[in-house]
Amino acid sequence: MSTETVVIPNDRYTDVYDWVLSDQYRILFHILFWLFVYSDKILALLGFTGYSGLTPMYTFLTLCIDAALVYLNLYILIPRFLLQGKIWYYLFFTVISIFINLELAFTLTFPVVYDINGMDGQQTSALAMLVDDFVETASVLGMAMGIHIVRRFLRNQKKLRELQTASLKTELAFLKHQINPHFLFNSLNNIYVQNRKKPADASESILLLSDLLRYQLYDCAKEKVYLKGEIEYLKNYLKLDKLRKNISEVDFDVEGSPEGKLVAPFIFIPFVENAVKHGLSIDSESFIKIQFILREQELKFSIKNSKPQNGYQKLKGGIGLTNVKRRLNLLYPNKYQLDVRDGESSYIVKLNLLLN
Repeated sequence: MSTETVVIPNDRYTDVYDWVLSDQYRILFHILFWLFVYSDKILALLGFTGYSGLTPMYTFLTLCIDAALVYLNLYILIPRFLLQGKIWYYLFFTVISIFINLELAFTLTFPVVYDINGMDGQQTSALAMLVDDFVETASVLGMAMGIHIVRRFLRNQKKLRELQTASLKTELAFLKHQINPHFLFNSLNNIYVQNRKKPADASESILLLSDLLRYQLYDCAKEKVYLKGEIEYLKNYLKLDKLRKNISEVDFDVEGSPEGKLVAPFIFIPFVENAVKHGLSIDSESFIKIQFILREQELKFSIKNSKPQNGYQKLKGGIGLTNVKRRLNLLYPNKYQLDVRDGESSYIVKLNLLLN
């Protein structure tokens, strides 16, 4: 059996993940972003650093100009050009917007509200200032773009997982409900034959069928059912068939306690149905041997049936076995092992499950 495990996200991690992607705290995230970007200037205004020459008005105006650049890029340029595959248009308008930002920052704020005397006599060329401002502005824009793109990517991944989960649930429901008509058809066919040969036993068969259908309709509405109930369901099914084929030998053995253990419903019944339908015969001696072995979280199920002397019709493309294999892949990925052996005188199915 494969030892690979499936990692299930922790509920606390999922809650934090949803909180980050939620739009409920969107304004708060934006405020925290700008506080982080302007943390050095805020600390300078509060007198905690030696960054001199700043005034509150200069800081406010540069914040407004930088915010205009960032939000123009995030909500206009990226959706209209970058996400549409127009990369060169996006790069062109982004560079233009950065230079407009620098020009506005220089012409509207520097000569008016920047304290030149507070620069401590530092001599800085216009080109050097331009380069420094360009790098700083591009860094702010790049940081905002990175957060925006990562957040958009994570949100799309979340939507994709939700769609995949919904698709899997729909498929599982479809596969699960396909079993009911298959089983009902076989049971009604058995009762029909029994009613012709043994009318007195027909009422008992109908009562058993009623109990089986009640289990299917109500007890198996959940994704997981108790293994004990599933075992009783199989025994009742075999009792129903026993009324018709009273010469058949059925050996049902459970080793270990099934109490409290959960399993996906209708995992075992297709194998039992196939054994009853294709392995038993009223014209010759036949048998079915079913065994459940439980060891902590491991379940070993095996079923062996005889092949009638008049020939064994191997199931080809039946919806029962096809569906149960598909459901195993969906419900127990890397947590099951299915072994089917077609021998000369018997047909054997072994299924090992790692229960959650």
